[in-house]
Amino acid sequence: MRPHIHEFFRQCAATLPCPELIVEIGAFQVPGQEAIAELRPLFPGKQYLGCDMQHGTGVEQIENIHHLSFADGSVGTFLLADTLEHVSDPIRGMKEVHRCLREDGVAIFTSAMHFPIHAYPNDYWRFTPEAFRLLVEAFPTKAIFYAGPEGFPHTVCGVAAKSGFPVSAIRDLVPRLLEIKVLAPLHLQGDAAKIIQVLAERVIGAQPAGPKPPKAAYPSGLGRCARPGWILLEAMFLDGWIAADNIVNTEITADGVVVGSGPLDRPRPDVAEKAGIPADRIVGFHYQIRMPERRSWTGSLQLWAIDSAGKRTLVRQSPPGILMGDVVIDPRIILHSFDDASA
Repeated sequence: MRPHIHEFFRQCAATLPCPELIVEIGAFQVPGQEAIAELRPLFPGKQYLGCDMQHGTGVEQIENIHHLSFADGSVGTFLLADTLEHVSDPIRGMKEVHRCLREDGVAIFTSAMHFPIHAYPNDYWRFTPEAFRLLVEAFPTKAIFYAGPEGFPHTVCGVAAKSGFPVSAIRDLVPRLLEIKVLAPLHLQGDAAKIIQVLAERVIGAQPAGPKPPKAAYPSGLGRCARPGWILLEAMFLDGWIAADNIVNTEITADGVVVGSGPLDRPRPDVAEKAGIPADRIVGFHYQIRMPERRSWTGSLQLWAIDSAGKRTLVRQSPPGILMGDVVIDPRIILHSFDDASA
């Protein structure tokens, strides 16, 4: 789940009177995303059921959105967080959601429009705001939102309600979504990214990498920042790994300033196989880069390992690259259309 999507659901939970039973479709939490993908704490004290087509973290009941097992009018709230792009027949799926909702029920749903293919297990669709509007045309009240440029959004969101749901609550939600500041990850269009990468390599690729970490440093990797002339933008995710015991956290610094940190929580059997290291000794990290004061910076990054006692060890120094803190996409979620048949 993307960080601004979690914030969207947080705002919905705080503003909308989401009735029970609350059912999340697509509740499976991909390894490494357990914290950000967990929506249950947003609805304290309410009956909540996590559903997906496969067993795993966050899933309590197996469901196929094309043939939901819930009786007509038995569900109060449906949540679909970046799920519909993985549904082979989303029109049919949303008809099932409509059938199962109570007359005072609401469906809250999001999807990516400008985003790489991510197959969990398959990735079929990208939706425009009008496509989302079409998916819920049977609902008397529906608000469709987008984030990013109006002509090419990176995200599309929707709230669709049956006739008994208070329309005023959805109207109250609209201004709150304009206040979202959680960073949305930027994915550059492929050809543009290649051009930028070549320019960066030509401009700064010949610079020295700086002092090497001590010889006792653990084997490690810095993903996209492994070669000279790398480009990293604020809000982009950085992957890496460390082969070590007793390491619980990592930090990335730029000239002593922490620009990223997070736990080691991603198995990396692919790296273990290539490096000839036991798989249980290699653990990966995955977190967003955040720049202080959103300034751009050129130089080398430092990867630090933090053990259970809090001791920090420099384990890797990257070659030089460019860290851009002033190229950030707009995370605000903007109203595209509001249809209310009762008005």
